[in-house]
Amino acid sequence: RVWEEPILGARYLIGADSGEGVPGGDPSSAAVLKAVWEGDGGLRLIEVATLHGLIEPARYATALELAGRWYNRAWLCIERNGPGLLVVEYLANYPRMYRYETRGKRRRGRPTERLGWQTNWQSKTCLFLELASWITAGRLVLRDRDGVVEIQLLQLDGAKIVGDAARDDRAYGVA
Repeated sequence: RVWEEPILGARYLIGADSGEGVPGGDPSSAAVLKAVWEGDGGLRLIEVATLHGLIEPARYATALELAGRWYNRAWLCIERNGPGLLVVEYLANYPRMYRYETRGKRRRGRPTERLGWQTNWQSKTCLFLELASWITAGRLVLRDRDGVVEIQLLQLDGAKIVGDAARDDRAYGVA
C-alpha cells in the first residue's frame, strides 16, 4: 500500500522482515519510512508505504529492490534471520544496505561486516523499546492500522518482548 509517492531529494529507509512465502508460514512485511529533519534538529520518520504478504524470498528481494530504487535509493534494513538471509544474499549488490560489524571476528585484522541485521531476544527487546520511545515522542508516524495493532499487542515480560508470533511481522518491518 502506498500513502505517498517518492519526493525528489527526500531520504527514505525500508525496514524488512522476511517470511518463507508458503501457506501457513509467516508473511513478509516491509515499511518505507521517509526521514524528515525537524526545526529542533530532531529526526521524524513517516510511514509512506508498506508491503505485506506471503512472498517467497527471491520475489520479496526483487520487490524490496524495486521499492528501494523508486524511493530515491532508500536504505534497506533487512532482518537476516531465517529466510531473511536469502533476501540479504539476493540484494548483496544493492548500493545502500544496512551492515553491522561482528564482534571478535576479524578478517585481515579488520572487523567483519555482515549485511542486514541479526536479531535475538536481546536485540529485539532493545529494538522494540526504542520503537516505543519514538512513537511516544511523536517521532514516528504510522499509517498502517494493522501494523499499529501488532505493535500494541507486544508486551515486556521481564527482559523480553513477547507478543503473538503469528501477528508481529508488520511490527518487525517498521521497527
